[in-house]
Amino acid sequence: MPTTLPFIGPSEPKLLCTLTTRQQSRTIYLASTGKIPDGCCVASLQTVNIIRKYLSVLEVPISWLCPSDFSFLIGSKEYKQAKRAMLCHHSQLLWFRHLYLLLSRYMFINTFQVITQDKKDLKIF
Repeated sequence: MPTTLPFIGPSEPKLLCTLTTRQQSRTIYLASTGKIPDGCCVASLQTVNIIRKYLSVLEVPISWLCPSDFSFLIGSKEYKQAKRAMLCHHSQLLWFRHLYLLLSRYMFINTFQVITQDKKDLKIF
């Protein structure tokens, strides 16, 4: 099943692509070995501490003030779409997932850092 990973390509400066598992593996390999093609780079979703993670909409101004290469702010239409998608999976919708829907910053804003090719200590989990 494909998942969405940030990928910046030469044709559009900030393009979010959907990659299959095989493409993800190749992208991770290229990023970790410093072999990203010229004109391309890979971006990584920033993680934040647990307090900031659950500030919900209040996290948006904080994210704008903190350093990041670029951000995606989710509108009300996209929020409702993501919420509907999660509500379709009743067997996995436990009490903490309801809290995630209401309080998680990742439902409203996502910030990214570009992974530079010259990083030799790159750790990909």
